[in-house]
Amino acid sequence: MPSTPVHGMPPGRAAFDSVTAPAPFIWALRALLAALAVLLAAPALSAADPLSQPQPVEYAGQAIRLEPIPVPDLSEVEPEVRETLEKQRADTAEALEKRVSRRLLAKAFGKLGEAYHAHHVYIPAEPAYVNASRLDPDSPRWPYFLGYLGEQTTQLEKSVQAYRRVLELDPGNEHARLRLALVLLELNRDQEAAELLQRPFHDEALQPLVDYALGRIALKQHRFGEAAERLERFLAAQPNASRAYYPLAMAYRGLGETDKARTVLARFGDGRVRIPDPMVDYLDGLMRGGLARLHQGLVALLERRYDDAVEAWGQALKLNPDNVALRVSYARALFLAGDDDAARKQLAEALRRDPDHPLANFLMGLLVQADGDLDGALAHYRRAIAAEPNHAGAHYFKGLIEYRRGQYAQAAEDLAVAARASVRNHTARLYQALALLRAGADHARVRRLLEEAHETEPDNLLVTYALARLLATSPDPEARDGRKALALAQALVDKQPSPPHEELLAMALAENGRYDEALEHQARVMAAALGIGRFDLLPELQRCLDAYKEKRPCRGLWPENDPIWQPPPLNLKGPFRDYPTPEPY
Repeated sequence: MPSTPVHGMPPGRAAFDSVTAPAPFIWALRALLAALAVLLAAPALSAADPLSQPQPVEYAGQAIRLEPIPVPDLSEVEPEVRETLEKQRADTAEALEKRVSRRLLAKAFGKLGEAYHAHHVYIPAEPAYVNASRLDPDSPRWPYFLGYLGEQTTQLEKSVQAYRRVLELDPGNEHARLRLALVLLELNRDQEAAELLQRPFHDEALQPLVDYALGRIALKQHRFGEAAERLERFLAAQPNASRAYYPLAMAYRGLGETDKARTVLARFGDGRVRIPDPMVDYLDGLMRGGLARLHQGLVALLERRYDDAVEAWGQALKLNPDNVALRVSYARALFLAGDDDAARKQLAEALRRDPDHPLANFLMGLLVQADGDLDGALAHYRRAIAAEPNHAGAHYFKGLIEYRRGQYAQAAEDLAVAARASVRNHTARLYQALALLRAGADHARVRRLLEEAHETEPDNLLVTYALARLLATSPDPEARDGRKALALAQALVDKQPSPPHEELLAMALAENGRYDEALEHQARVMAAALGIGRFDLLPELQRCLDAYKEKRPCRGLWPENDPIWQPPPLNLKGPFRDYPTPEPY
């Protein structure tokens, strides 16, 4: 059975997010509505349209008030979709004028709501469903879709009311019960959610989602053992839902199992929690035209089915070759599917049509940089920044090129922009700090930057190493802190014994006056360097060894041959896959 994403945080983005802050391509899904904003453009009431100002209808002596259904502006919608929506509206108007049976009129309004809903035309979908519910108050179908619509439009209280109505009409509807519980969870009404979830679910496909939701509740209530157990069961059923590794890691941290928490957290990614839902699958199947292909391509990309994304977006592009944003997304899918040449051609065509397109310039810059043309890459990054001044990706890769070229002050500025854009971009923060060191900046300022990075990611070894080295060896007394340096250095050695970490530990020991221990560690480091033929390291190692013999700490900026000075190699797949897409198509 096809599956539909579970909604998550922030509340109301139904069927898209899960447990934490959105991963990069979740931003793409969030942008789906923005990309389709033309469909939502200011619907108007029309005196000529019978659905815009409907009169009450009477059946068996009962007058039923109907909600007006605004006429959406479909002028920019592709013909196939526009014809589908206009025909469904005309059929509903005809049913109203002919005063067909109450059941048939309810079905007509409901089908109109489904057509609007499936094509993301949300404003007129709601009153269409409301009319269907009033005409057929015993059907759970229309309040179910109203509940789902409320999730998508962040009207969660409406979702609660609608799903409760479904359960009044159909107490055994487990999908409605699960969705209601998830909405209540987003509203922080954990007790109500738990009561719904603790009743048995007979649909085995839903049980992992029950564990997921109850695991989240247990985590919030500091019942870490139960949270870990339930989230482990959920991930056994949905191993690709890598976003759920974050709450699992927090559960293990709460249990005091820090090593296991680190291991689990390393698996955290953008794979989403999903729920099978035949009602929503039915809605998705109603999509027509290029919109359906756009949606299919985006979902395929998020699920890393890159060949399927290429096929769907390739078909959509044939229908709308002037859509530059779509062409750029198509290029991304081509690259991720392994067709680098085709991706490059599509990006070139996108830039021919829109030379200032920021994302196209950014991605082309990456490809040009991979070719070794750093000047060409810089030109593309600068153009992306000119169009979008806070483009974090362009600033990041531009900054690293400048860093490699020794343009440290400019590199620090660019990397600062990238670091501000995401607290998780620890590489940007690290090399911003190192660039400032190279540029002669105040060590106390660099210390603050590294401490901020370490606070947000205490398990990052490079950040920890850089901070500890600065604390142990800076010539600036305002930047030094021997006690803290020793704690960090010892933690590094315990976690990953290596000559650089042991050398750092020797420095921290000496800074704390423990010179004999420093000598022991330094001697082992020198022996290791000799053993692997790294004679280039010996002068610096000997300098510190002599200092320890003289009961002096070894201070000063670490040497040029320290690997930390070298930025990471270019990784194309990461940004092509994960860089946020403000407008997917």
